[in-house]
Amino acid sequence: MVSFTAAGTCLLDANQAGNLNYSAAPQVQQPVTVIAGWMQLRPATSPSARADASITTLTAGPDTGDVMLFGGSDDRSGYLADTWVFNGSTWTQLSPSTSPPGRLGASMATLTAGPDAGDVV
Repeated sequence: MVSFTAAGTCLLDANQAGNLNYSAAPQVQQPVTVIAGWMQLRPATSPSARADASITTLTAGPDTGDVMLFGGSDDRSGYLADTWVFNGSTWTQLSPSTSPPGRLGASMATLTAGPDAGDVV
């Protein structure tokens, strides 16, 4: 657990030992900047307002730390089936070749180990 008591920047180091089933994870670093208050972001594009969307944080690969959003519902379209990724400053709408039908309240997670690490399920 990490807790912050003041504004500033912290460099987090992470790794994991291997075992009989998995190779050791390489050392990675992620800087975290804490500001004295909250900051409202105003990206140029973003998903429409919605309720009950599925959301997960990507945990492997070049997009580690990005947030993925899928589906949900709104007052105009009903169930939504769009997929978006947020990298901390920009929302990007994805167009996967296959995806589930629109839904709300579904679960979503990122695989963190094994040959499919980084895949979203």
